[in-house]
Amino acid sequence: MRALAAIAALGLLCGCTSLMPGGQGTPAPATQATLTGLVLAIEAPAGLQPVPGQSRLVTASDPAGVPLVFADADIAEGSLPAPAQGRAYFFLKPESQPAASTGLAVRPVWCIAAPLGAGSPVYSVLVITPGGTAFVPLADNQPALAPGSTPAAC
Repeated sequence: MRALAAIAALGLLCGCTSLMPGGQGTPAPATQATLTGLVLAIEAPAGLQPVPGQSRLVTASDPAGVPLVFADADIAEGSLPAPAQGRAYFFLKPESQPAASTGLAVRPVWCIAAPLGAGSPVYSVLVITPGGTAFVPLADNQPALAPGSTPAAC
């Protein structure tokens, strides 16, 4: 329950918008305590990978954001189900301490490591905060690519 309360306070959402409590209103402010040690698990097609250093955690007060870098996958041991066939988890964390703010968002930048197959690729995001015991879903089946866009090769 503590992890869920911390997530609600974060107001995180993948993409360019912020999670609004109850789907509307103003996001709750994120505190330094909820941002320190934050780890994101991005579940995506195995051939589509987030680019560390270019993918960002942004806030309303810092639209340029903080680069996300790969995190140690050991944090997920036993807390996530195996990804579906053809999909993988990518673990990211802020490279430096982001400023506490409202309107946090994750902006993944992708590269292609292997053919993606038919259809539009989607990704999902889960998060765990310090002291959390499980990853909590933040976004499910988000479009990974804008129509007509092609990421660079990894």
